[in-house]
Amino acid sequence: MGTWQTVAPLAPIAALPNREHAIGPGVLITRTPDWFREDAKFTRGNVGKLATLESEVSLVCTFEADSYGDADPTWKGSAPRSKQEAAIEAIHAAGVALWLARPSGLHFELMVTCEPVISGGASIWSAQPVQRMQPLRSYAAETLRPADLQGADVIATSIRALARPSAVWTAARFLSLALTEDPGVLWEIRFLHLWVAIEALFGPEDRKDVQKSIAKRIARFLNPKDDNQGRVAYSIAFKSYDWRSAAIHGARLTGLTPAEAETLMQEAEGILRTTLSKILSDAAQVALFASANRDVHLKALASGFHPP
Repeated sequence: MGTWQTVAPLAPIAALPNREHAIGPGVLITRTPDWFREDAKFTRGNVGKLATLESEVSLVCTFEADSYGDADPTWKGSAPRSKQEAAIEAIHAAGVALWLARPSGLHFELMVTCEPVISGGASIWSAQPVQRMQPLRSYAAETLRPADLQGADVIATSIRALARPSAVWTAARFLSLALTEDPGVLWEIRFLHLWVAIEALFGPEDRKDVQKSIAKRIARFLNPKDDNQGRVAYSIAFKSYDWRSAAIHGARLTGLTPAEAETLMQEAEGILRTTLSKILSDAAQVALFASANRDVHLKALASGFHPP
């Protein structure tokens, strides 16, 4: 049994408040390992020069395995999963958790998995570019705070434990897909991915009056005691659903200015980020949204809300 590491160098490291923190089980924000620095030239030759390659700070997942491709004994899925694949998934979950804790330009675009050797070098087994998260302009220069790293640790732990399939897992998965779409190119794809995630959480099972039902559920879930703010949230969600429907049914949205498109994405991201952060930070909410009672609970929650 050997010690392996999967490393994802982070950039920009100026977005981080400190350089040592757990982000979910087995994953650390920490100093980029020496073996990675020593093999950086090899890595660049195989995957091309990437902006994060020389980063001093990385997401690092450390695990024990007999060999590359060693099966993950904790995995309950129908298809087998290796420990290396589990480590890659853990780092992806950490990336989503950091964004949920506070959206910023923080990202990684490379993962390397290896078993470092005693001589000080490393045997590179897997080096591959990954689709990086693309920030909106409004928060691209944002910096995280110590409390955000603490929140991200809680959120990443919850993401890793999500039942599959479940409403929350589907939402987290489509959020991850949305965030890798360049908002300046085919922004509609990013927007639609966000709405798949929102509907996974708030969509009514009977599919009746979907737009109004989802907007009411969002309004009440995010503002359980404030009807005025609830009506603001309702109006935003209701209008956003109009654009979602236009995009999904093939309407041309090229008439929107870049600023208008960014506003639509900001609003959808805001709904999803606030909702998922609230759910994933509370084990009782995770259990509720993963249960057969999700729809009944949301229907009852929204029943007393009167839209504007």
